[in-house]
Amino acid sequence: MGVKQELSNALWITWKDLMELRRSKSRMAMMILMPLIMMTLTMPMLFLSGIFFPIQMMPSFMQTIAYWLPFTYAIDAIRRIMIFGVALTSVGVDLLVMISFGVVMLLIAIPAFNRAMTK
Repeated sequence: MGVKQELSNALWITWKDLMELRRSKSRMAMMILMPLIMMTLTMPMLFLSGIFFPIQMMPSFMQTIAYWLPFTYAIDAIRRIMIFGVALTSVGVDLLVMISFGVVMLLIAIPAFNRAMTK
């Protein structure tokens, strides 16, 4: 059996285990599952946001995705403040994008949370 097949089997077993954890409604299962889900979402966002390498070096389709991520604007603002010493007023666009993203996500989350609580 080759390395590719072994990796495929390991990923399938992990995916199957995660789905079983998701089906069980125990508190411990949720404590295990939530960090895994969060890591699965945040790691690609970090790689695409320009924290490790410049966005300009990415292919154009990845650059498009990067500019839709709030991490990109947070990292840009932090980098400009810490390295270049600019004032908060000069990173206003970055702050506006992050606040807008937060408001939109909050407006989506409130009805979803209310639906989940009424079940």
